[in-house]
Amino acid sequence: NAAAGFEQAMANVKAVSGASGEEFVKLDALAMKLGKDTVFSAKEAAQGMEEMVKGGISVADIMDGAAKAVLDLATAGGVSLPEAAEIASNAIAMFGLNGKDMAHVSDLIAGAANASSLSVSDFRFALQMSGAVARTAGQTFDDLAVAIAVMGREGLKGSDAGTSLKTMMMNLQSSGGKATTAMIELGIETADGGNLFIDAAGKFKPMAEIAGILKDKTKDLTEAERLQKLEMIFGSDAVRAAAIMARQGAEGFTEMAGAMGKVTAESVAATKLDTLSGSFEQLKGSWETLLITIGKPMLPLIRSVVDGLTGFANTLIENVGPVLKAIAPHFNRFI
Repeated sequence: NAAAGFEQAMANVKAVSGASGEEFVKLDALAMKLGKDTVFSAKEAAQGMEEMVKGGISVADIMDGAAKAVLDLATAGGVSLPEAAEIASNAIAMFGLNGKDMAHVSDLIAGAANASSLSVSDFRFALQMSGAVARTAGQTFDDLAVAIAVMGREGLKGSDAGTSLKTMMMNLQSSGGKATTAMIELGIETADGGNLFIDAAGKFKPMAEIAGILKDKTKDLTEAERLQKLEMIFGSDAVRAAAIMARQGAEGFTEMAGAMGKVTAESVAATKLDTLSGSFEQLKGSWETLLITIGKPMLPLIRSVVDGLTGFANTLIENVGPVLKAIAPHFNRFI
């Protein structure tokens, strides 16, 4: 069963990747090695590879470290391997990165979870809601990852954090009315259309700088005034993210980026597995890999038996069916 499950998982990888020949042999060997060396089974490693390929990661990058990075993220974040692969692959696709950036992306996600009260799943939902708009607004994945972590530290998590950040970014350039009035009153926007959130090249500034501007321009306001101005500019949904950014300022973002930079997915995973429970998990992965190794040579023989039984059943269907149909009327009269 272990060998058959692994064979099917690798067949799925082959189907979505188009890998064949030596390339597929290397993928198969990598999945077996990861099953031996990590807490995940070879089958789970293959499932993670499938998600990475579906997310646009090349086979070459998977073999060149991307698969290991995703396994570290899954262990560090306490999520399934396919989920970790999906999160990291989505981040790479959203921000136009490539498979070689997988380790860096995994480190940032693990760092965000480690430096705040976020879980990896919280990060996933925040990214889903805000990633596309963040890239359109000129933010890097690093910028958004730090912003999501800052939100999480103050209790704004998951899709709520992503939605609030998304709406805030969409309102960095006012569309008129009370938003423009409030931005002019705070000195963020000028009467001739200048905007402190936008640089001389017409690009939105990084999140940390935007947070610094918000903090500086609202520091002399009362709490009630600050909340009113931010709501006028960003709206009732985005005011949550804007309020946190105005409170944290550039310093809060710099501090969070520093804390996240001290963490790698690999180091967090190693620490979590440095226990008896971790040893048992590694034993389970190695044991299943052993079963796959033993079972693999038997699969062709077992498959030939199964195919033979299938052929026999089909023969019965073809020959017995008409006979039964022919005698059925006589049998019914007899009854």
